[in-house]
Amino acid sequence: MAEETETPGFSRLMELLQGSYLRKGVRKSVASKLEETEARLQGARRRYLELSLVHSELAATLDRRHASSTTNPRSGRPSDDGGGRGGREVLAAGEAQHCLRLHPQATLLGLSSDHLRLAGGRPLTGTGKEAVLREVQERLKAKCLRVAQWHSEGKASGSESLQLAKAAQLPGLVAQQINSLDSVEAQLREKRKENALRQHQHYKILVETSEMLHGALEQARLGSVARSEQVRLDYLQARTTALLGKQDVMYYQLLKGICSDGRLQALKEIRSLMAARLRGVEEQLAQTQHTLRHYHSLGPELASLAQQYAATLAEIENKQWALTELLKSCPTTN
Repeated sequence: MAEETETPGFSRLMELLQGSYLRKGVRKSVASKLEETEARLQGARRRYLELSLVHSELAATLDRRHASSTTNPRSGRPSDDGGGRGGREVLAAGEAQHCLRLHPQATLLGLSSDHLRLAGGRPLTGTGKEAVLREVQERLKAKCLRVAQWHSEGKASGSESLQLAKAAQLPGLVAQQINSLDSVEAQLREKRKENALRQHQHYKILVETSEMLHGALEQARLGSVARSEQVRLDYLQARTTALLGKQDVMYYQLLKGICSDGRLQALKEIRSLMAARLRGVEEQLAQTQHTLRHYHSLGPELASLAQQYAATLAEIENKQWALTELLKSCPTTN
């Protein structure tokens, strides 16, 4: 308890740090990390105080035994007791509180012979080792009793036997508290793992949901674009139809404005003449087709007749040319 009261600045420093961080409005994750760090620091501080108490009691016991065993009270010579040799080994390397090493499992609940080692890592040997352990355990038990009495001071209820019984149960209560703290820490670790796994699953569900929403929004956007394009196409088609109708109306209005009664009569006469000419052309075409069919019916004779006709025409042309040349060569007479 003395060493715990000698460090009041530690709690004050943690309070100031926590208050400073909370005043600045840190995030929940940072606040949780701060609380976790503070809990680890408090645990390390309790562990330091516990080991410091065991260490100081052990160092005081070895120092006292070494001082009492430097001279043998019966023979006046230095004692060869194992505990004395162990104390001299410790004190020969320096002060006991700086040279002695404690096992990590050494607690207020008790020590074993494997927990005591020298500064170099060698185990503490000697026949007085068990006596040193018993004495240290008795001193720690007495200190636990004093702590229990200090906590029970000022209470009217409870007799001295009850206080002593509570003091005797203090190591067991400390062990139970440490075990409960370990179980709570294990449960907290498991809870953190479960929370992390649950958070990961939630993130996975959120990602899948966001992807589904993105796909649905994309489909809705494409459908809206398609409907907009269809409406625009229908509008353009209706406008084109309206423009074509307007063109027809303007054409008929133009015809109505251009064509007068005299012009209509002239156009009717021209139409009748063209119809008569068309009927004449159709009759000539029919005659030509009849002649062509007659020529086709003659077959090879038509080809010979054509050759003879061509030869006769050529002979007539030659005779005409000869007669023309003969007339040109003859002198003219009056």
